[in-house]
Amino acid sequence: MAAILRTKAVERSIKNNSAAYYSYVDDSKNPVLQSFEAQITDFKNYVAKQQKSNQSIDGRLSETLFQLWSNYQSRVSVRMYCEKLMHLGEYLVAYEKYNIALFQCYQRYLNEFGSFQMQDFQTIDEIEERFFPIGLLDATADISFRALMGCALCLFYLAVEQDPKVQLDDTLDRCLITLSFIRLLMNLALKDDRWSWLVYNGTIYLYKMSRYLMTFGYSLKVVEYLVWAAISTEMCLPLLSISYLPWRSTLYCAACEAFYDSRVSADGEKAIAGENFARRGLEQFKNLHELQSLSIEGDKCQQENSFRHATIKIATMIFKRMVFENRRKAKGVLRPKVRQNYKELNGPWPRTLTEKLLGDMFDCRCSQFLAILQALSDSNRRLLLTSPAASDQEIEILDVTIELFYAAQYILQVKHANVDQIAGANHNSTYPNITLKQDASLLDMAVNSQYVIPLSYVIQLLKLAFNYQVYEIFESLIEPISELVERTDGNQISLLALLQIIYEIDQCERERKTAQNSKNAGSNKGGKDGDKKKLQKQRSKSPPKGKDGGVLKKTLENGKIKLKQTKAVRDLIDAAKATRSVTIKEVKIQIDAPNDEEDEERSVEELLEDLCFLLLTDPRIQEKIEPDILIDVSLLLWNKCRPILRKFYNEPNDNLRWLTRLDHNHVKWIHLFFQTHEIMSRFNFAIVDSSAYAECSLRLGQILFVLIHPS
Repeated sequence: MAAILRTKAVERSIKNNSAAYYSYVDDSKNPVLQSFEAQITDFKNYVAKQQKSNQSIDGRLSETLFQLWSNYQSRVSVRMYCEKLMHLGEYLVAYEKYNIALFQCYQRYLNEFGSFQMQDFQTIDEIEERFFPIGLLDATADISFRALMGCALCLFYLAVEQDPKVQLDDTLDRCLITLSFIRLLMNLALKDDRWSWLVYNGTIYLYKMSRYLMTFGYSLKVVEYLVWAAISTEMCLPLLSISYLPWRSTLYCAACEAFYDSRVSADGEKAIAGENFARRGLEQFKNLHELQSLSIEGDKCQQENSFRHATIKIATMIFKRMVFENRRKAKGVLRPKVRQNYKELNGPWPRTLTEKLLGDMFDCRCSQFLAILQALSDSNRRLLLTSPAASDQEIEILDVTIELFYAAQYILQVKHANVDQIAGANHNSTYPNITLKQDASLLDMAVNSQYVIPLSYVIQLLKLAFNYQVYEIFESLIEPISELVERTDGNQISLLALLQIIYEIDQCERERKTAQNSKNAGSNKGGKDGDKKKLQKQRSKSPPKGKDGGVLKKTLENGKIKLKQTKAVRDLIDAAKATRSVTIKEVKIQIDAPNDEEDEERSVEELLEDLCFLLLTDPRIQEKIEPDILIDVSLLLWNKCRPILRKFYNEPNDNLRWLTRLDHNHVKWIHLFFQTHEIMSRFNFAIVDSSAYAECSLRLGQILFVLIHPS
């Protein structure tokens, strides 16, 4: 009993006394500090446990933290209290508790200096006068810097949480104010090299925030901040060391990409500024390399790899513009528009001007392949919205694009003497220079002068060939890549099957238009007999041959063009069809013999049905395929279904007349509408295009009402 009373008395004294009361003992044994640390640890464990359980009780967390600060603010030293404020604020930011970190940690400290609004500060003198009255050498200067930087970070992410796609002007303004404030803090920190850590953290924040805004098309708005982030590393002496070289090259490349993405036209000033900035970075690295070569300290091999890593990254950004600008036709110069037949390219490397430029700028196949991917990548293009690289008037741009694809194909095809010594290569006889290593980085392999390309980057090339409508490369790559993907985890099989089905739909529609044009031309010249003979002659042609000499498996029967499906893709589509849970009650109506156009529409409908099966039957489809691609597929399905809906169901009051139009093919289209609506619902299409989703739902509801009440 006495022991219990003594323990309670000690706890009561700890609650009432401050840490200074126990100054005669070490801090590690101070009961007040021990209690403070224990409660902070319990709070952190509670936050981590809440994060794992996916529960959101921010009100309770905020109240607990408020009581913790109120109990110990006057009982511990000012320095320790401020450090714990910053420590818990950074911990909460790591767990995305931005609101609590802002109001209970960062602003709790900044309120000691008065009200805080980022837009009130336009110069570094204003910030220094408010938060650093004694100067940057003050003992609490580091706490103030951490609080200001953390507050800016929280305000940015809170603005993004309310408007994730940055669709409102107010959200964009708040984000840009945050970027400007961080730039001011970095400018202030550059006065003394002791704050180099703050400059480094500022470059990370500017990079992440700018990258996020670039994904929504705001490259022109953020390019100045990325340029500042790169230049600030040049003005901070500690950041000029070799260890920061990869990060500096990343900043230069991000700024160049922002310049390229924000250009108004292909030959605009922004593109020129992007190339000049890349050359500036390359010159900076060259000067640093010359200084480093005079030093005898450090691992020379590691230093050379760091310089090579940075040089390759910057060189790819220079190549991205140079490869097109060197071939662009000058204004006022007349040249014959004669295009080369690239399918008949023979001879050793280099075969074209593009390959010669690749050989002059890069010394290994991996770096050349990386430069090709960088030159073809464009953040303004979407995978399924296919189109050529330029209009028919810009022949030079089209030629360069095709030359890039054929150069990449050559790199994959032509076996190098060192390939046999590289583990993971030679899995395919047509493309022996592909490795199946999952965690291989193309840039790291380029630094080591490798000659094989990781499979993931070859899939990127396949997607680019599909997007740019370079179907010769797409046709030659789809089968070998599908076989190689089947040997790995197989997560990319769904995407390959999706691209193959969409390709067949596109080719089928092209053939249908060609047949229709031939039919119209024949009717104008020689009537229906001549048209039938032309169609029969056209369908009797042998299938075209691929690049590797193999016959592409295409069938022109019923206007249907189909690539040879690999076993993995075929099994995936067959498995999707086997899981079909809803069957269609087919309405059999006697009709005349179908014409060629109806057969072609039926083939398109079958391909669309395969596409729906693929998307609906895989529960993990959203993990395997990017959300933007799924949204574009939903839009593609709706664009195919909408004309049929409007054509055969445009008079809701004339139900009997509409039902008499229904035949076997139209009933299948109705089932396709159901599947399209289900796909749009599954992938949250209403968030992207609410009007299209509403029209689909409304018309589908009208069809159901007509089928239930036909009279």
